Amino acid sequence: MVGGSWGYAEVFAAITKLNDPERHNMLDLYGDDVDPALFDHTRVNDRLYGMKV
Repeated sequence: MVGGSWGYAEVFAAITKLNDPERHNMLDLYGDDVDPALFDHTRVNDRLYGMKV
């Protein structure tokens, strides 16, 4: 699980740097077809709005 926006940024930084030691781990966790451009903030906001806390 990614820890907030900072963690999200770290995941994609690691995936895009071929020499990053965490790259292999991140690809194992999130797959090799991860694309940060596909993030749908409207969908996320809709799901968050529907959560009961």
